[in-house]
Amino acid sequence: MVDAGLINLLLENFWASKKNICVPVYQGDRGNPVVFSDTFYEALFQTENDIGARHIIQKNPDQVLRVEIDNPKCFFDIDTEEDLRTLQAWLG
Repeated sequence: MVDAGLINLLLENFWASKKNICVPVYQGDRGNPVVFSDTFYEALFQTENDIGARHIIQKNPDQVLRVEIDNPKCFFDIDTEEDLRTLQAWLG
């Protein structure tokens, strides 16, 4: 459910800031995708399993730019058949 508009919004805000991490936020909840500067490339390459980069974001709160978005659907994760049915209902 992530579209080019969201990617462009994140990148524009990221490039205009002096922060090294940019995250989309909907009503206070952080989502994906996340933009990282090359400052964190080494740490990103060292992530293991399915933990993602949550720990990098949590350890560097002063480096995080939060961009408020208006569409919670881009945060939706499809892990179950119920999730799939929800997505199908959204798409009509």
